[in-house]
Amino acid sequence: MPKVDRNVQIKVMDEKDRSILIDSSLQTRQFQNLLIININAIYRINKENPKRKNDYNLLLNPNIVRAIVAGQSGGKERNRMLYLLEQYGDLPLFVAMLEAAKGLLPKNIYYTVKKLATAYKSAFSKQRSGQQTGFPRTKKLRDSLDQMDLPVDSERFSFKQEGSLGINLGGGMHYFSINTETLTKFVGDLANIKSLEILCKHGDVYFSFRYKKEITLPDTADLPPKSAGMDLGVNNIASIFIDDPSTPSIVFKSDRMIEANSIFNKRLSSLRSQNDLAKAQAEKEKNELVSSLDKAEASDAKEAVYYSEETLRYLSPEYDAKISEYKKISGEISRLFAKRGHWFKDNLKKLARRLLEILQENEVTTLYTSRNLGKIIPNMGKVNNQKFVSLPIMKFLDYIKLNAAEYGIELVDDLDEAYTSR
Repeated sequence: MPKVDRNVQIKVMDEKDRSILIDSSLQTRQFQNLLIININAIYRINKENPKRKNDYNLLLNPNIVRAIVAGQSGGKERNRMLYLLEQYGDLPLFVAMLEAAKGLLPKNIYYTVKKLATAYKSAFSKQRSGQQTGFPRTKKLRDSLDQMDLPVDSERFSFKQEGSLGINLGGGMHYFSINTETLTKFVGDLANIKSLEILCKHGDVYFSFRYKKEITLPDTADLPPKSAGMDLGVNNIASIFIDDPSTPSIVFKSDRMIEANSIFNKRLSSLRSQNDLAKAQAEKEKNELVSSLDKAEASDAKEAVYYSEETLRYLSPEYDAKISEYKKISGEISRLFAKRGHWFKDNLKKLARRLLEILQENEVTTLYTSRNLGKIIPNMGKVNNQKFVSLPIMKFLDYIKLNAAEYGIELVDDLDEAYTSR
């Protein structure tokens, strides 16, 4: 029987386990932030120098950065690696970046740089299309990299201890509680697991397992070819025409999803208003507190005194309460996004399977649709554009593609949108 790649995520509930995994992800995030700062610094240093204005690209090469941190020769990239070290190796920020990367595994360094390079590539694409100007902004890059992924090599995790997952995070083996009985319901034999990633998103931590699943393909050899065309849209998420005079068209309406998305947006708008107010109040309290401290400062020093957030929170219970409220609401916003994502993922997966079941019942062998919907979005009108972008319609198509083979259906998704119903 053929095998296909599948993925299952298990949320980490134990607080001690979460703390260890978040600390590991924060170390990677620190390295990532210093990498962004160094890229921006090298760009600013050389932006008037035609010969060196693209030197920042060397820090977006995962092979070069991994070789420098791991003390490797650099292979084919050796000359460019040595040039980078010679020109910028003595910069304090460059030294700090290398120091932050010392405890990381080479694979995690490679993965982090590769992911950052993709974010920069996307930013430059927007720049070329006129959506943004200037060098990519640090905050926008960090926002696009909000989810932190830590890949774990297959030889660095095991299930040798019953009821636990052992992971080598670089400083020795750590054991985390996990319900292997629940996991085997998805993956079958634990030996089917091929890779592991630790995901930190929206304040939660997940183990993401990629495994091989055996599927039984239906026997379609005796079926005559029959095709169907599918249009994806806003009010009707899928409209299907089957090339058979006796079979009526099938429509899956988006009413429930639009309603759920509307509820989410209203709740999000309310929380963001509260969050902005809490932030403004915290900033006002902070400024008043710092001002009073400066006036009370007996020193004649010309330089302003810096007060850390911890110090200010300790000195002022009012500021501590306001900043706590701000962070509490920020956490609620993050959890709301996570809840929305889980809801859509669950419902779109069920909808995709139901659609494939109907096509199989009607002996459809090929489904035609279009993935090139990005080209038509600008012409749909403001309201429809907003709905289309808000609803994860492309995810729905991905779930259909993922499961089509199990139902004996071939998916062709590279057609022009104008011809999917013909």
